[in-house]
This record gives sequence, C-alpha cells and structure tokens, in this order.
Amino acid sequence: MTRPTLEQGLLALGLALAVVIGGQVALTPLPWPAGGWAEGALGGLELPLNARWLISLFLVVAFALAWFRHRIVQIPVLPVIGCLGVFCGLVLASVPQSAFPMASFQFGLEWLTYALALGAAVAVVGRGGGPRAMVWILVSAAVLVAAKGITEYAGMRAIEPTYRIFAGWNNPNALAGILVLASPLATGLAVTAQRAERFAAWACAALLAVALTLTQSKGGLACFFLAHGALFLLALVWRAGWGALSAFVAPCLALAFGGLLALTQPTATGPGPAFTRLAQAGQSQEQSAGFRVLLWRSAVELIRERPQGIGIGTFQFESTRPGLTPATYLAHQSWLQVTAETGWLGLVGLLALLGVAGRAALRRVASLPAPRRLVLAGVVSSLVGVGANGFVESNLYYFGTGVATFALIGVALLLGTDGVTPEMTPRPLRHILAAGVALLFFGGWSVLASSEVARSQALAGMADGKPAPPPSLVWDSEAWYLASVSSGTPELRLEHARQAARWQPSPRMLRYLARVQTSQGRTGEAAATLQQALKRDPCNLPALLQLAQLYDQEGDRAMAREFAARAVAVEQTTVFKTRAIPELIPIQTYDARLILAKDEPDPLERARLLAEACRGFLSFVTVTGPQIERFSRANAPQGFLGNTMETLAEVKEKAKGAGNEAAKIYRKLGKEEERSKLLEEMSVLGSD
Repeated sequence: MTRPTLEQGLLALGLALAVVIGGQVALTPLPWPAGGWAEGALGGLELPLNARWLISLFLVVAFALAWFRHRIVQIPVLPVIGCLGVFCGLVLASVPQSAFPMASFQFGLEWLTYALALGAAVAVVGRGGGPRAMVWILVSAAVLVAAKGITEYAGMRAIEPTYRIFAGWNNPNALAGILVLASPLATGLAVTAQRAERFAAWACAALLAVALTLTQSKGGLACFFLAHGALFLLALVWRAGWGALSAFVAPCLALAFGGLLALTQPTATGPGPAFTRLAQAGQSQEQSAGFRVLLWRSAVELIRERPQGIGIGTFQFESTRPGLTPATYLAHQSWLQVTAETGWLGLVGLLALLGVAGRAALRRVASLPAPRRLVLAGVVSSLVGVGANGFVESNLYYFGTGVATFALIGVALLLGTDGVTPEMTPRPLRHILAAGVALLFFGGWSVLASSEVARSQALAGMADGKPAPPPSLVWDSEAWYLASVSSGTPELRLEHARQAARWQPSPRMLRYLARVQTSQGRTGEAAATLQQALKRDPCNLPALLQLAQLYDQEGDRAMAREFAARAVAVEQTTVFKTRAIPELIPIQTYDARLILAKDEPDPLERARLLAEACRGFLSFVTVTGPQIERFSRANAPQGFLGNTMETLAEVKEKAKGAGNEAAKIYRKLGKEEERSKLLEEMSVLGSD
C-alpha cells in the first residue's frame, strides 16, 4: 500500500470537513460567537460561509498541487469535461439575470466549487486504491456525524421523545440527505471487505442507518430503501453472490434496530411515542407534503414566467411571486429549483453531465475485478439515492451534500474503465491553471467569508452600542441594513437603507426602507416602496398591514380599509392555510381587523371584527405562545423565529383590548350568548 500524497491528504480532509461542517445555510447574520472564529466556522451556525471557505481551501490547494507538481494528471474524459463546462457556464450566465447579486455570487461560487470537487477527485485520488480510500473517508466522516446525532438523541430522549436529530446540520431532512449518500457506500465496502475491514464497514452501515431512523425523515427513509434496492440489483446483476442479499437486508435490519433502540429508551413521561412523525404520517400530510407541493407549483410558475431562469440562488426571494407560499429559502426539490434559477438549459446541462458521466463510469464494467465492481455499485447506488432525494429536498443546495456528490462522480469515473484519461501538459500551462483556480476560488470565498465576519462582528458591536460600519463589498445588503439600523443620523440611516434595498429588493428590506422613510415624514415614498414589495410578494402580510397602518396614520381611511381588507383576504389563500411551520400563527390579519373596526358604523359588524381579532390573537397565545416560552427557557436570543416573550405579552394585551371592547358591544346589543362565549374563550389569558 503506497503512502498517500500531500494533495490526497488535503483532499480527504476537505471532503471530511464538507460532510461534518457543510450542512448549514447562510441566513440572516448572527453575532460573533463567544468562542471566536473556530467555534463559528467549525460549529457551522454563526459563520457558515467561513466553513465553506475552509472546505474550499483544502480542495483548491489539493487541486493546485496536483497540477503544479505532476507532469501527467488524470482528467475526466472530454465529453464529461464538455458537459461540466457547459453546466458551469449556464450557472454563471444566470448571475446577470438576478436581481440579488450577493445571493447569486454566493450560490454560483458554490456550484463551481462542486465542479472543483469533481475535478480535484479525478486529479488527486488516482486509479489504484485511492477511490476506495476516498469512499472510506466519506463514510467515516458521515459516521462521525451519525454518532453525534445518536448522542444528541440520547440526551434529548427523556425530555422530548419525539425529538429529531440535527447533528450540526441545518435540519433533520438535510441530515438525512447526507446519511442517504453515505449508507450505500458503507454497504458497498462491507460486501467487498475482508475480516476486520468488513466488520468496521458493517458497523459504519449500522450506525448510519440508526442515525437516519432518528432523523424521522420520510423522504430520507424512502430514498435509503431505493438506494439499497439499486445496490441489491447491481450486485445481483454483477454476480456478487451472498453480497447481493446482504447489501439490502443488513441495512434494513439496522434500521429496525435503530427504531427499537429509540422506542425502548425510558422517558420522564413514560413510554412516549419516539416516532410520532412517522407513525402519524397521514396527519402531517397536508402540512408537510402539502407545503412541498405548493413550493413545487411556485417553482413551476417561475419557470413558466422566466424560462431562462431567475438567477442562481434567488428562489429564496422570488418564491413568493406566484402567491402560493410565504418566502421560503429552498424549493424542497433540487431539480425544480435548478430549473427555476438557471432555466431549462441549466437542467438539461446538469442531466447531460450526470448521464455522460454515468455512461463513462459504467462502460465495460464487466471487465472490472469483482471487488472494484461492487465498490462502484455502492457509489452508483449512493448517487441514485442522492438523485431520488433531490425530488423531495433541495439536497444539492446544502454545501456538504453538493461537494460530496460531485466528488463521488469523480470517484465513479476513476473506478470505471474509461472514465478518465491522463493529460500531459507543459509546465507553464499547468502553473497558469493552478494559479487561476486558486485565485478564483480562494479569492471568491475569501470575499464572502470576510463579509460574513464583518457582519457578525458588527452585530456583536451593536450590542455594546457601537454603530456598524458600511460594507467593503457594495453588494452586501445585510451589512448595509446593519449600518442603517445602528446609524446615528437620520440621513445616513435613510441612505444605508436605500443601499440595502437596492442590492436586495426583497419585501423584508423594502419594508425596512419604508419604515425609515415613514419615520422621516416621507410617507409618499414609503407607500411607493411598499407597493414595490407587494409586486414581488402580493400576499405579503407585513407589507399589507404596514400600508394599511401608514394610510390610517395619514387619515386616508379609504386606502387604509382597502389594504386592511386585502390583508384579511389572505386568510383564504394557501399562503395562510398551509404554512411551513404550523406552530407560527400570523397575526397581521387580526391587526388588520382592528383597523377595519375603527370606524365601522354597524355595531354588530364592529363587534364581529373585534371578536375575530381577539380569537386570532388567542390562537397565537395558545399555539405559538408555548413555543416562545420554550425558546425563552433555552435563552435563545432571537426567540422563536423572532418572537420573544415581549411579543407574547403584546399579543395578550391586544387580545384583551379587542375582546373586552367586543364584549361591551355585545352587552349593549343584548347578545349575551356571544358575549359569554367570548369571555369564556378569553379565560386562557388568566385573571390579570
């Protein structure tokens, strides 16, 4: 066994880090972590872009060293290179079409990094024992994540038996995606290994299956069975003997063991249902699957509206245009999201890449030695699982999954007979290529990482009363927003707010700009700004309520009533009825009823509006309130999705005010039954 080279070690470390810390998405900034940069980047919460920078650094250096140090370097066959180049070109071509340059810059660089992972795997790994070693690296990293998740569940089981594990990833479904990728790899290793290695591989497969069970991801479990079914069929066709049966049966037994382990653990409240989400799949169908279907329909509408694409990484901002869902970061469907963002040509380019790479890897597979053939079967089955998971999750939009997937494509090419070819390149050209790749990726990720650090440190400084400085990168709308919020002068606050809305014309930034404009007496500009927000999101409840309140303050009751009525009408849409987080009750429609009730001449209609507002606020108190209290006990700085105990207290006061006023009107009208019923419902507020 040859000693691994420096570039192989760096690539292995980069891929392992991708699996362990590459599972977070970059949402709104978080304050600088107490443990410093390492905690924020390696923890993957406060500094997810810095985690990407670190992963990319190892990939870039490994790729550059391979081309810098070796005269002959392995490259994918030309059809694969051509398809990869076309797809990357289409991703880059979508960037100028984006109205959100910062997001498109980030996601465009992410997809280019996926391509780099493929190229680095082919150039660095080699065709001997390297592919098997890289598969072991991915499996081992996934096992570390699985062990973290199992430990996490063990600590939470007694407190909350229905807990779903995260293991450092953004959500349990995202974690399930990387476990689906790794499980067939472990099984493929197990059916070809000997003695101690076989035991280790089966142990890894078992741990991965147990952790997958604890994610309670229905889509993840379905894709797990599909991937292992593909592995079983490939092993059967390629005559693996008993390995074909064990390739499917053993992981299924591990899943059963994981379920049994969780169900038999003691809890503080007795034998609680550890897998309520799976056992009650039908009850969660409308909320979970129903919301996904709405997102998919939104993606289809965006594709119809702009077949050329809306720009890579912009679904999070454009998903509200069809008026079916509130703003959602991902489409929960990789293939539709790629099509919506890069157009039909982008999808065709990606599918062409996968098809051409698959054909190159599987060509003349019968001539491969049996062990190598079965490792290839594990890799192919893993990619089948990833592809299937992409139909129910935007799995390729999680950086760790994307890097691991494209690296596996490179490994599959190396395992095949005709997937790669040696390339002899003159030294100057090799050095230029290595330097160009290093400059592009290191420079690009350094810009994003440093911007993220600046935002995070600015937030920490704002807590101490320090103003946030303007960003060094003009596209950085979040930094402009922080600079505006913390600005000491009205002029700078307005100018920075305009810059934030210019570079990210999302309803959130436009609503903030409108608030600043209103505070400075620019009510006409504020109304126009909010109308702009409604063009991008016609059912945006905060914007509709803000417009109604703006006109109400200006004394224009006709316009105030118009937008308040539009807000109430949103209750009849899917945006209100089917939400991603059912525990979060929107209260804007109930605030809108208070505006409608202000000058309502019919006392009975006025009482009805006030009573409906009261009952709406009460639903927030009884459904969202417990979640707020739970997050408050955990000392979460942002509360439950931005709702804190102060928010809960304000809503309770609104409920009391609206309810008491409605009760008075009912008494005057002699509607004692309605009054008694309303007061009984208000008893949940207590006697205070």
